[in-house]
Amino acid sequence: MEFTIRNSISEKAAVEEKVELITAKQTKAHILVIEDEEEVRSLLSTILARGEHEIEIASDGREGIEICQII
Repeated sequence: MEFTIRNSISEKAAVEEKVELITAKQTKAHILVIEDEEEVRSLLSTILARGEHEIEIASDGREGIEICQII
């Protein structure tokens, strides 16, 4: 088996562009995470909590529906 990789090199100098970072105002959300796998559920909750969101977790759909009825 043979592979050929070709990379063309430009004679032009690279153009440097300055990019201004625009930060959007982040709003907090109330999020229900429904996941049957404990590790995935925990990871999702941790990631979302870092965004300062309010997190509710459920291990299945039934538990998720019960949580929605309480809220």
